Amino acid sequence: YRRHLVLHEGVHAFTLTARSLATPPWYTEGIAEYLATHRLEATADGPPRFVSSPLPDRAADVEQLGRIERLQRLRAADESPAFDAVLAATTAGHGDVSAYAANWAVVAMLARHPRYAAAFARLERGPLDAAFTERLAELDGWDEARASRDFDAFIAEVEYGFDFARSAIDWAAGRPLAGKSAVQVDATRGWQNTGLTLAARRRYAIVAEGRVVLGTVARREEAETTTLESEPRGISLRWYRGRPIGRLLAAQWNDRPQTGRPRFEIVAEGGDAAFTAAVDGPLYLKVNESPGELGDNRGAVTVSIEPE
Repeated sequence: YRRHLVLHEGVHAFTLTARSLATPPWYTEGIAEYLATHRLEATADGPPRFVSSPLPDRAADVEQLGRIERLQRLRAADESPAFDAVLAATTAGHGDVSAYAANWAVVAMLARHPRYAAAFARLERGPLDAAFTERLAELDGWDEARASRDFDAFIAEVEYGFDFARSAIDWAAGRPLAGKSAVQVDATRGWQNTGLTLAARRRYAIVAEGRVVLGTVARREEAETTTLESEPRGISLRWYRGRPIGRLLAAQWNDRPQTGRPRFEIVAEGGDAAFTAAVDGPLYLKVNESPGELGDNRGAVTVSIEPE
């Protein structure tokens, strides 16, 4: 932790002198957190090697840092930060780990999410002054409501190794589901918009078929690995967030939950289920697994959806 702190202050020293930084706290502290996050990699001989890891892959790589764990605890307590509140904060929140975690999360999303990364990089090459947030809002195609929704989705799903490219969400409204329809759910992606809009309080049914690969697991005392395969009901060999990995999950985005920030509300799961739509809006589907472990998945399941 002390090593991370020294690097954090080093980023401040560089940005203040070489870049004359005078940005709002979210960027000043967020970029220091983002660039200071690292791990040490063993070498054949000599001291370990510094490896930058702005979005760390494993908790063991950033022992005692605790930013992701803090965001997870805030989510569990329905106290997740709001995007606009983080951008509007006028103080750095010194001594408040939650503030540093939120600032890191905003910069990480803007720097890594495929919807924002290129424009944000161009913004960073310009003046780092007090008008930085205003220039963010002036970027071509900037939609703060959409960015806020992307941020809420990120905080709700944040994990080590979070893959922004595989977890980017299509927020299109879609078309009303009038009759039976079938869609493919890619095991290598996070929440996927079916393109079908459901009506709140109406009953629907889903049936899923197919088999997907969820990576491999090492065999004990052997140099071989076993491929993990799953059908839509999931496999209980490993669980993620209280459900077997590989289980098909169906959800809707709830902009006005009773408590906490907007989030996906799971309405059905498994290979054969009937459910009541929670809101007027699109149906999203995914195969249950950590957003940091999607890269070694393969395959898809076919899901049919129809009104009851």
